[in-house]
Amino acid sequence: EHSFFGSEWQKRWCVLNRRTFYYYANEKSKQPKGTFPIEHYSAQLASHLRKDSRKRCCFELTCPGKRTYE
Repeated sequence: EHSFFGSEWQKRWCVLNRRTFYYYANEKSKQPKGTFPIEHYSAQLASHLRKDSRKRCCFELTCPGKRTYE
């Protein structure tokens, strides 16, 4: 499976600050692994996950006509 953080699912610490999404290796990391703008995006829980999925706290960021992040 794939996510926007790389070729395989990895746990990340995420921060939303104004119109920017920051993601870190973990909660104690000082520098983000990456950032991207999220103006006009909506966030919701990922609806396609099974109840027994090992992926917890999964969400998706969507915006009509733009890339969806999961």
